[in-house]
Amino acid sequence: MYPLQKRLVVQTAFLVTLLAGASFSIGSKASVHDEERFFETKVRPLLVAKCYECHSEEISEAGLRLDSYQSVLKGSDAGIVVTPGDIDASKIITVIRSRGDMAMPPDGRLPAEEIKILEEWVKRGVPWSGAGSEKNPLSNGSESIAERIAAAEKSHWSFQPILRYEPSALFEELPVHLRENWSRNRIDRFLVAKMLEQGIQPAEEASPYALIRRLSYDLTGLPPSVDDVEAFVANPSESTYRAYAERLLNSTEHAEHWARHWLDLARYADTIGYAFGGQSNKSPFAWTYRDWVVQAFQDDVPYNRFVTLQVAADLITPGVPKKDLAALGFLTVGRTFRGNVHDIIDDRIDLVTRGLMGLSVACARCHDHKYEPIGIDDYYALHGIFASTETPEELPIIGEPPQTQEAKAFAEKMAELEQNLVDHEQAIYERALREAVAHAADYLTEVARPSEKKDGRLPQMQDGYEIRSIILGRLVRLLRNKGSNHSILGPWVQLSKVPDDRLASNADEILNQCIESIPDLNMCVEQELSSAKPHSLKDLAAAYGRLIARAVFNENEEAKSRIQESKDLHSLWLVFGKVGTPFVVLENEWKSVSKRSERDEHKKRKRSVLAHQADTPGGPPRAMVLVDKSEPTESFVFLRGSPGRRGEKMDRRVPKILGGDFVDKRTSGRLDLADTIVDPENPLTARVFVNWVWTHHFGQGLISTPGDLGFRGEPPTHPKLLDDLTRRFIEEGKWSPRWLHREIISSQAWRQSSMARLETVASDPENTYYSRSRRRRLSWESWRDSLLMAAGTLQLASRGGPGIDPLDPSNGERRTLYSWIDRQDIPGILRTFDVANPDTAVHVRPTTLVPQQGLVMLNSPLVIDAAKKVANRLPDESNTQARIEQLWRIVLARNPRREEVHMAQDWIERAEGSSSDEFGAWPQLAQALMITAEFQYVD
Repeated sequence: MYPLQKRLVVQTAFLVTLLAGASFSIGSKASVHDEERFFETKVRPLLVAKCYECHSEEISEAGLRLDSYQSVLKGSDAGIVVTPGDIDASKIITVIRSRGDMAMPPDGRLPAEEIKILEEWVKRGVPWSGAGSEKNPLSNGSESIAERIAAAEKSHWSFQPILRYEPSALFEELPVHLRENWSRNRIDRFLVAKMLEQGIQPAEEASPYALIRRLSYDLTGLPPSVDDVEAFVANPSESTYRAYAERLLNSTEHAEHWARHWLDLARYADTIGYAFGGQSNKSPFAWTYRDWVVQAFQDDVPYNRFVTLQVAADLITPGVPKKDLAALGFLTVGRTFRGNVHDIIDDRIDLVTRGLMGLSVACARCHDHKYEPIGIDDYYALHGIFASTETPEELPIIGEPPQTQEAKAFAEKMAELEQNLVDHEQAIYERALREAVAHAADYLTEVARPSEKKDGRLPQMQDGYEIRSIILGRLVRLLRNKGSNHSILGPWVQLSKVPDDRLASNADEILNQCIESIPDLNMCVEQELSSAKPHSLKDLAAAYGRLIARAVFNENEEAKSRIQESKDLHSLWLVFGKVGTPFVVLENEWKSVSKRSERDEHKKRKRSVLAHQADTPGGPPRAMVLVDKSEPTESFVFLRGSPGRRGEKMDRRVPKILGGDFVDKRTSGRLDLADTIVDPENPLTARVFVNWVWTHHFGQGLISTPGDLGFRGEPPTHPKLLDDLTRRFIEEGKWSPRWLHREIISSQAWRQSSMARLETVASDPENTYYSRSRRRRLSWESWRDSLLMAAGTLQLASRGGPGIDPLDPSNGERRTLYSWIDRQDIPGILRTFDVANPDTAVHVRPTTLVPQQGLVMLNSPLVIDAAKKVANRLPDESNTQARIEQLWRIVLARNPRREEVHMAQDWIERAEGSSSDEFGAWPQLAQALMITAEFQYVD
């Protein structure tokens, strides 16, 4: 906590540094995994499919090999072909873009999307992992997956059972005033023991002001009120601290703040990514998943139940309340990859394995994992689980619409749009029925004498009518099962086999013989054939076509009555006119007999329905669910990741490293998978979650690679602490997130000051041993919410529902959590403040320091508008000191010091005469406070 003058100097120096071009990033290994996944799922399969035939170990035309990192950099006989990071200087990009003799591959230009993949690969610096990488050159290593699993189970820390440990009890080396505080909590005893081993002593407790501010931001993402600050500073006792913490833990604001952390991991966004075929890019009810997460944290749903609902809420018995179906958005709010089902499945596999268990299974899509105990068989066993699911066309309603005029208007318009859809389907059905009956003779002729098909396509008539496979197939099956003496079809069976020349020369004789050979010949058929006297197959088909029309088109009451009264007409109707017979398809089969233009119009009308459901106020909420297919399926191994090259079929099961149990054959197996994930004996899931919560509280993890607990992830810095806390979380806390929060914020380690002795910083420069608190910049969400709190516009009761534009000043009453997120168009200001990439599971956001952040603070309309509103909240202008004091209380939740008042008074006197009316001295002073480190950072 600094005086204003010192803070402004620090802030100015900070901004100067930024504007001078200083830029650095504090990241994690998550970015490395993103690069590896990009290579393994996008680049390697492309190289294998399109390049290896001519440029690999067996054949290396022009001396160029593209099967290893070093070979790519080495280039061809003609020189270097790839310059990492520089597309224009990379010859490989030039030739795949080219046409003519220089084009590669020589048998056809790559699709634009594949060219973009290789361009992105070069732009990223040619990342390479696994076989052929610099660290793992091509080899036929003898280590099998079975041996790797055995090694993991024997010795790798994350696959060992989670055990309880007893921390040291007393620490004589600590000063007396620290010894008592650091001996109460098990977390502290583990941490301080390690500090003392390194000759380090913990920092003093943070000041009451810093502590209550940290507690409020850490638990709710919001600043404390000035009243709460003053009350705690006046009485910073243990009981007061715990009472305030408990109040925050039970608040909806706490649930909202931690829901935002979870949504990073769930790769939440309100759009699907690139859309195609005229579809909307919106995920219309993604917000119901976001709101479900908030409510789940508010209800302190046990983490094992929390996970199970998100993976398999629809499969739990007894059935869950409808509102809990929204949990399945965890699987469905990701990208849809332009409809590529295998990429969608890969994304979901990565989410539930790396996201929930820190296990990078997705890298085994093309081959056995090069590092982890995961085989390609494990990947495709999981692939089958998700391949056995689908997104229903109609999303389920999970709540009642509001009882408002908006709801009434919504329902009326919805009924109109749905009727338009039904009318269109009925029109398609009726048109298709008329045309099918009109071409009945053509269908019969095609059955008797199939035409030569080009490219497997059914013939098209001269009038443009296309034979429909559903009708033709049913007609073939109908005729195949009928004998030559059938009362209706017998004549067709007999006569359709007679050559045309023979039938033409002996028509009367052949027809009479046929009629006489069928004792109970239908009178309608006999009359039609006797009248028509067919001399060819064409004539015979035309006669039957008239019979079919007679059976189908008897729609008036008089005709229906005649059918019922006439046994022969009724028999004819049963064969040709009843719904489900070849020419009268079921009404819900309209799509099978529709034209492309009709399907396009149907999609247009369906989109209108979906857009109305999603965008119009007053409608009921729906859940973005995933459901099991009617018939579960097993997946084949895709050799080298190519769906066109199938290997062995894999039975659905969990990975062998987790037991390899097969899932229920009657379902997709998602519930079995969820049970495995949250099994108390699963060594991964609880560790990942405990470390995730710890990381967001402390700003650093016990495991520094929160999404990778495998062989290449970093081991925990305090393994006994991690395991003890994790086991207690399961057994004592019963998987309660709130229990875990309470344990952490009750520790003395979490309450330390961010100010430490120089010798401590020298001994623990990275704070590996938690010898002090870590100063942290507010997240984008907390920063915007803090601006709105200061501006007096934020209404905490305004919750849930569709997302809003966070940059629109008219949305100043809504928390940033409730923003609309377009994954293809993240606003620059959000990227500047390190929002999570919504295309992948992000456990912890990277932290950057870049010039743009300083420019935003100085120039953003968001800050300018907030500063103006803060100034408008100040009391009567005649009392400058009172206005200054109120300004400090609004922005920083404390009173200004004497020197701060004097400095502000001096500045106001000088500025009031020179400031513009549009952005006067008081708004400028408010902005100055809001860009200080004290406002933007938490100590």
